[in-house]
Amino acid sequence: MYKSHLVLAWRNLLKNKTYAAINLIGLTLGISCSLLVLLFIYEELQYDQHYSEAESIYRLNYQYKNDIYAITGFVNWWDANRDEQLLKVAALEGLSGVEEVAQFNATHSSTMSKQPIYLSVTNALGEDKKFTEKEVLLSNTGSALYNIFQWELVYGNKAQSFNGPYSAILTSATAERYFGADWKNRIASQSLNWNNQEYPVNAVIEVGDNNTHFDFEVILITPEIPSWGAYLYLKLSPNAQLSKVNEQLNRQLELIEPEILNNPDEKGSYLQAITDIHFSNNILYELKPKGEIQYLYVFGVIGMIILSITITNYINLSVALYSRRKSEIGMRKVMGAPRETITIQFLTEAALLCTISLPLSLLLLELSLPYFNQIMNLDLKNMYLQSLPGFLGVLAFTVSIGLIAGLYPALLLSGRNVLDLIRNQTGGVRERFSLRRVMFIFQFTLLIALASATILVNEQLRYINHKNLGFRKEGIITFNPVSSANYQHIKNRLLSYSHFSHIGQGMVPGLEMTDNTSYKITGSEQVYDNAGFWEMDWDAVKTLGIEISGIKESNAPNEVIILNQYSATNLMEQLGLDDKEQLLGRSISTHLEYQNEDESFGRNYVIGGFVEDLHLLSLKEKISPMLIKVDKNPDMIYWMIMRIDTDRLSESLNILKDIYDETITDVPLEINFLESSLEQLYEQEQRVANLSFYLSIIAIVIALLGLMSMSAYLVSLRTREIGIRKVMGASVLELLMLLSKEFIMMVCVATLIATPFAYIFVDRWLSDFAYRIDVDIWVFLFTGFMTLCIAVAVVILQTVKTANSKPAITLKAD
Repeated sequence: MYKSHLVLAWRNLLKNKTYAAINLIGLTLGISCSLLVLLFIYEELQYDQHYSEAESIYRLNYQYKNDIYAITGFVNWWDANRDEQLLKVAALEGLSGVEEVAQFNATHSSTMSKQPIYLSVTNALGEDKKFTEKEVLLSNTGSALYNIFQWELVYGNKAQSFNGPYSAILTSATAERYFGADWKNRIASQSLNWNNQEYPVNAVIEVGDNNTHFDFEVILITPEIPSWGAYLYLKLSPNAQLSKVNEQLNRQLELIEPEILNNPDEKGSYLQAITDIHFSNNILYELKPKGEIQYLYVFGVIGMIILSITITNYINLSVALYSRRKSEIGMRKVMGAPRETITIQFLTEAALLCTISLPLSLLLLELSLPYFNQIMNLDLKNMYLQSLPGFLGVLAFTVSIGLIAGLYPALLLSGRNVLDLIRNQTGGVRERFSLRRVMFIFQFTLLIALASATILVNEQLRYINHKNLGFRKEGIITFNPVSSANYQHIKNRLLSYSHFSHIGQGMVPGLEMTDNTSYKITGSEQVYDNAGFWEMDWDAVKTLGIEISGIKESNAPNEVIILNQYSATNLMEQLGLDDKEQLLGRSISTHLEYQNEDESFGRNYVIGGFVEDLHLLSLKEKISPMLIKVDKNPDMIYWMIMRIDTDRLSESLNILKDIYDETITDVPLEINFLESSLEQLYEQEQRVANLSFYLSIIAIVIALLGLMSMSAYLVSLRTREIGIRKVMGASVLELLMLLSKEFIMMVCVATLIATPFAYIFVDRWLSDFAYRIDVDIWVFLFTGFMTLCIAVAVVILQTVKTANSKPAITLKAD
């Protein structure tokens, strides 16, 4: 019986080649897009799930004021020696329920200036060569680090490879890059050199999936971590109670640093499951951009829209083809075929067509995946072809789509009365047209909502890119000069070239986080909290084109505080002042929690001027109080900030590289373009815009396929009517209006339905931005109008062809 169903299904597909081809193309596009979206969502949800005991691994997060930090500071911070760096590790190792404690920091962390390092190694040809590494972990708890994450060891001894005091562990990809494809025969007795210290290569590991909240190419086991803190991880025993461990660890940390007990700004520490890190919000010093769970919903909805349009196309065409098969269905019923058998036949045809589309969908997915990865900045792999369960899963998914798509036509067509079928009656044109209207309105609604949302998302990103941030971003590059002496030397050399017009140093918008601080007018009791504290010199102010009122560089003291409009307004209200100029020359205290050598608290500066509210962070953040310390002779050098001649960009960068390499030989040059750094603040949003744009195009293509075939079918149903009307004197324009008015009505209804849903979605997405566009109704009207134009254009193409035929031919049509 099943063989008979398959044979009949195949014959029917061959008999209606045009409609079968249209359905096949639509199903292939729809299924491949759905599989791509599912693959992306699955990979995002699998972050940090691949560790063998992921459910037992936690990271220690630290809370101070209203901020949460992913990194834990050492006792004595930058001045901590090895023993002091390990104090908290040792304290937590003794807690009940804790099996392992490890810590590391990374060269790509903000706490280490995101500065790459040189690693010297003897390569496969016996040559000493420097490799620039951006992602290196530095740890002084090597064995515990391995015991927690348990990477696959492909070279080395488990008991000794991660022991110190000096040891290097490479990933397999790094080992191949350093020593060639036959690295296993070359790696013995090899060492890496960093900071004039040899690190024997004791292990090579396979890290597996890269969907983890930190990446690395090399691990260096070293006695001391060159930073003020580290990322601290704990592995708990299976029966450990998280709440009790949190209580214990806070008591232990208070014993090490008793001063935090009397500090109301200290909010304690807590353990966070590593499987929750990727989608956690508002945690500072993360090593990778966090994921956005709401964007998974967005991508899922877009995938469902495409799939819905695909299924709707199939239903529409299946019902349309019914008139050609009514005699077949009637004869089968006369011969005794029950309704269930006819239903199974239609479901078999739908499932067969989807099954045929599966290899095409997988091929299309395989071809499009590299481009998708490039657009979305990902490294997804086609898991559907990598394992039998994956393939069986996608096969079941595809067949299910076929069954869902074929279910309604199967139930509808198998339920017709035998006499109606034999008499060539199908239940009335109005009823069938009502069904088609519903389906078309549904499709148009989805298209208008998706296209409108895509336009508005891109408008918000355009608004971000063109908004005046209060400083110059074009032609600005930054890099870390490592030391004050290097900075001055490189600056003097570069200024002798006309390629570089302004050079300064300081913190960089989009690259540095603000140091949140408390502040008050010296002598006042009113304290303000969580002001951004930004540092730069006067040359950086000029380089970035920041306009300061109230003071000139020539009259400024060595250190001066510049207030943004927000903080100036706060202080004016507190002091009852009418003009912000009255704040000039007053003393302001910042960092009130820090104790000076004379046992006083805070750091005192003079208010010297004002700036408009600068957008130094993402436009998602509301403008908040900002204190800018401008220094004539800064003790600490942050980033070198310079304006270059973009018309001679390549030449300018070559000059910079030559001077840098002559000055600094142990740290590679890492250049950041300010525009790119600011764009990275909206990486997730740009991904959403890119994906929604391309998927919208695919949705429109699928919908057009269905619209073209359905319009051709509807026109064919009225071929004789068109001939009669033409004989009676109707013009082509009148015929076009007659056949188009129904589509005009459907698009108008769809626009009315789509507008509120799209508006709610976009408005909710825009609520994440403190500075945003207004959602104008014209976007929905424009999208509806363009949809109408496309629909009418398709109908016109079909109608004109029929209307221009000879009446003798059209009058003979069935």
